[in-house]
Amino acid sequence: MKNTTIILLAIALAFASCSKDDITSVVTDPNDTLTTENPTAIWEYEFDQIDVLLTDLVVDDNDNSYFFAKANEEYVLYSLDKEGTLRWSSTIPFGSYLNSGIMLAGDKLILSYQYDVVAAYSLDDGSQIWSTTLTVSYSDMAYTEGIVYVAQTTTFNTESQISAIDASTGTINWDYYMDKHIGTKISVHENQICVVSDYQLPWPFEIALTILSDNGTSATEVWSHFKPYDSNESYAKPRRATFDGLGHIYFEEDVTDTTYIHSYNVSDGQENWETKLCNFGLPEPVILYGNGIITASYKSDESWAIVNSIVTLDASTGNIIKQNDDVILNDSQVLLTGDNSILVFNRLLNDEPTLQVYDLNGELINTSSADYLGMMVTSLVDCKITSEGNLLIIDQEKVMAIEANFTPALSGTWSCRKGTNGNTNSIN
Repeated sequence: MKNTTIILLAIALAFASCSKDDITSVVTDPNDTLTTENPTAIWEYEFDQIDVLLTDLVVDDNDNSYFFAKANEEYVLYSLDKEGTLRWSSTIPFGSYLNSGIMLAGDKLILSYQYDVVAAYSLDDGSQIWSTTLTVSYSDMAYTEGIVYVAQTTTFNTESQISAIDASTGTINWDYYMDKHIGTKISVHENQICVVSDYQLPWPFEIALTILSDNGTSATEVWSHFKPYDSNESYAKPRRATFDGLGHIYFEEDVTDTTYIHSYNVSDGQENWETKLCNFGLPEPVILYGNGIITASYKSDESWAIVNSIVTLDASTGNIIKQNDDVILNDSQVLLTGDNSILVFNRLLNDEPTLQVYDLNGELINTSSADYLGMMVTSLVDCKITSEGNLLIIDQEKVMAIEANFTPALSGTWSCRKGTNGNTNSIN
């Protein structure tokens, strides 16, 4: 592996703005041009022998980054410092292509590297602190207030289980079984756990949204809602819900091949509002929350193209503020900044890789080149904003730090697809 410091030309911004129609395309005029100058790369770290990247990129308060990959037929956990230098790497025996997840939990790195194993590692040197064997196959995890919550699921006997694991010791505090639930996704805030699952009984199957309360030694169900599938539905699947930290939760579903966003009270399950986004389903939506605004993705047409759209809504009413069609490729390419700007990576401007910035109301602020030394946005796996406001991005070949001037995410927001609390599924 190698670490290369690169000095390039500065970013040139090409400003553009979209109209104020209810639905607006942000594809620019064919006569517009995009600079061919590359943005400034502070550093890049190339993978010499990476076979496949297995997790997202997580970044601690000191801008150290962590990720898990298969390299030279071994499963390896990596850490880079803020200068792009390898801090350490740790070989994990008996890893797996599937069931891999990574997140930060206080002063520890949590990794799922097998279908039934979750372990904690030191941020300083990558040494293993504890390892816990699960009862059911790993599906998803989240962290808050010293507890790692792991969602497990198996289609073999259609059951799910939620486990609360002490982040210090790896001890399981309690297990909560959910019969006939599969494909679970989990979000947490304080002692409230939101589980979204595919409920396999009765036919037609349903999407179940369940709130559990952590009582310390056990969990109890607070409320649940079920949405039956349309018999012809092919896209519907459990999606992670988003807390706002103010007593509400937001959930996007398309069980009838029509996409809706719902807002519920966390305490009692009362629906605050329901807003229809489009007449199509979307396999992997993203819902971000900041300063009273919801940013979500949706599908604007029935084309097979891997291009989706974003919408901003008033979080208190569900009223649509702005829809922008055909502006994102997938959920890993949208970020919310600390000053509530929305960053979107795409390849729509003259078919060149671009980075577009929208304000909180969904209005386009500027567009710039995202040709990061050949790293195409279509291959972008994950991206984060560092404490200095730079972009840290990863694809299947390298990690790069791109010079920028963005504001890091603020407390009380949900700035990326898996939340902002140390890059977990929880609110910051």
